[in-house]
Amino acid sequence: MRLSLLILLMASLMTAGCVLTPGQVDRVRFARDAELVLARTQAGIVRGVEGDGVRAFLGVPYAAPPVGENRWRAPGPVEPWSGARDATRLGRGCIQALSPKAVLGGGGGVVAGSEDCLYANIYAPAGEPERARPVMVFLHGGAFTLGSGGQYDASRLAQDQDRVVVTFNYRLGALGWLALDDLAAPGDAGGDFGLMDMIALLRWVQNDIAAFGGDPGQVTAFGESAGGWGLCHLLASPEARGLFQSAIIQSAGCFERSTQAAVDQAAADGRRFAEALGCPDADCLRALPAWRIARVASPRRGINGPGSWGPVYGGPRTPMNIEAAYAAGQIAHVPVIVGSNTDEARLFTVAVRSRERFEREMRWSYGDDAEAVLDRYPVVDGDYRASLAASLTDALFACPAHRMRLALSPHVPVRGYEFGDADAPVRIPRWATGDMGAFHASELAAVFGASWALQDADGFSPEQAALSDRMRHAWAGDLADWPVTQDGDAPVRIFSPEGDRLDDSFARRHNCAFWADVVLGGETPRLQAD
Repeated sequence: MRLSLLILLMASLMTAGCVLTPGQVDRVRFARDAELVLARTQAGIVRGVEGDGVRAFLGVPYAAPPVGENRWRAPGPVEPWSGARDATRLGRGCIQALSPKAVLGGGGGVVAGSEDCLYANIYAPAGEPERARPVMVFLHGGAFTLGSGGQYDASRLAQDQDRVVVTFNYRLGALGWLALDDLAAPGDAGGDFGLMDMIALLRWVQNDIAAFGGDPGQVTAFGESAGGWGLCHLLASPEARGLFQSAIIQSAGCFERSTQAAVDQAAADGRRFAEALGCPDADCLRALPAWRIARVASPRRGINGPGSWGPVYGGPRTPMNIEAAYAAGQIAHVPVIVGSNTDEARLFTVAVRSRERFEREMRWSYGDDAEAVLDRYPVVDGDYRASLAASLTDALFACPAHRMRLALSPHVPVRGYEFGDADAPVRIPRWATGDMGAFHASELAAVFGASWALQDADGFSPEQAALSDRMRHAWAGDLADWPVTQDGDAPVRIFSPEGDRLDDSFARRHNCAFWADVVLGGETPRLQAD
């Protein structure tokens, strides 16, 4: 469906603040008791800052810069340095084009960030720990084309939950996900350099997190949207085995078959991409300015359908389609939490105000199934947006999460959740957005207990603040009274300001039997940029 230009443009511009220039965590850096602290990694000493009960090390390299001859290569080891390296400012985000079309792989836009971007940010409670703390590693979202780890201030999550929390950048767009025979290493398939970055970060955590007070044997990986998609692939990746001990997948419809690209098809698409740039080989591509590469439209089919980027399968990191891997139990045997938000697609349907626009979007999204979908999701009182948003939420988020829980349950402990704050804070004015409900990514302010590009956590009501506290405890491992799915359905935990509850009607409420016929019998509904 067509995304609102206003929403995506404003989101892109707010994101740019974390990409164009390195920043800092103001709460820590400018605390009255702020002081510099040191940590010794295998590559050298880093100098961070401690204040207001939190210790932060920002912009710490976890891999060599993927520039020059290292563009489209596996991330290499960090070159050691002498002296103390400053770690009080965020490193630059990865190269990305900021425009509504570019977010979905459509090309164009203002290019921000740097190829030298493989940096991590580490947050921990102040002081020297009496014991090694559990670790939480966050994989940011952004359709594999946008975003950075620096958008998310994890200081409160670390302090409140007594955890070491890591955020980080990974390569985006064509620089992260281009598949091309000429770029692949011998015996490799290529097309998932961003996934290689994620694995490199997790290996760095194994080697170096103890320097920051973390326990490498207690790592929880949690990812939202595209970050959740990446985590879905990491669960199925032999190269990621043993690098994390639990996983939380937030709002990622990983089982959508038509958006999972096999490496041979991705390589054919890559050849078209190279032709669009006028480059016959890898040497030519590596010589191009990064901004030119970032502005070219994607030929791939990724997580947002045609013309978008994402991981591939058929190579050493993801040998098979992830749905097949899950069904066969070819996954990391770790506890998993999988969930979605009640009103995911309201973020993407702001512009749907008229019958004409609604009918166009229905035809685009559902093709020959549009009439059947409309029968299931009728328009009430002329609210076209509500009908389309409800159908897309169920088709692309809620029911894929349900199917994933069922596929995982014979093999690992899996729990389900739904984020249901109907009045979640949003920075974009309500006059522009209308009723947003629990929209896509609206759980992030609650999970981190902090503001980010789209949300201002300072606007939490007392009930929302209590909800955030419960979610932070749950994400940190407090799973009491949260049932596990056992070879079938199980109650889903609903997180809401009114209080949490267990709901056994999730699949019925979201029409998952209907979508099993529509989606599995045909093509997945699509998103489209204006």
